[in-house]
Amino acid sequence: MENPLILSIHAEERAGQENLSDDDILFVRKHGYKLPNAGVVFRQLRRDRIPVQLPGSHRYRQLVGTTVVLCPTCESFVITVYRNEAAFGKDKKKRRYNQKRQVLRCPYCGTLHKMI
Repeated sequence: MENPLILSIHAEERAGQENLSDDDILFVRKHGYKLPNAGVVFRQLRRDRIPVQLPGSHRYRQLVGTTVVLCPTCESFVITVYRNEAAFGKDKKKRRYNQKRQVLRCPYCGTLHKMI
């Protein structure tokens, strides 16, 4: 069984702006391509990762290009979410260093994260 999903305040705001439900985020977390980088885990839903048995008109097919940024330890704490297929190429090149001062603590495992 997967760990429950916990969203940061920033992730809740971004999910509202991007019109993403908790079910959408869970789907991306489960089926998205996993990229551990910059001290977090990026999960992006790509077209080739959508289950074959999903009907062509299913709403999950509209999530292609959605990225969920997760805690690397538990993968239950969502740091942020966004929709941009082109951004995943940039995510591959991100470095851990970040000048932003805001730090989040994962409520599930206690890991500290800088906002990216």
